[in-house]
Amino acid sequence: MEIPYGKILVYLLTFLVYIFSGYGSGLLINLRDAVLSAETVFGDVLKNVIHVAKKFRSLHDVFDAAVEEECIFKCPTVITLPADYDLLELKYVMSHG
Repeated sequence: MEIPYGKILVYLLTFLVYIFSGYGSGLLINLRDAVLSAETVFGDVLKNVIHVAKKFRSLHDVFDAAVEEECIFKCPTVITLPADYDLLELKYVMSHG
């Protein structure tokens, strides 16, 4: 990639003329104000994002401490049905109490 030094020099000289002539001073003042307000807004947003991320991390740590990693359910009793038991009757009994 070749850097166009001629264009950079022309842009730099144009910018310096705007600064010293006063012609572009209003533009520079507005640009400075825009940069300062953006810094204020994004600085506050960044602080809030960091605060929320820390809260989520602490909440995640609490859940990790409270819940075991491996949870194995063991059935208290084993139910065996006779081979000739009607499953439709069982569904009816379970749904109607």
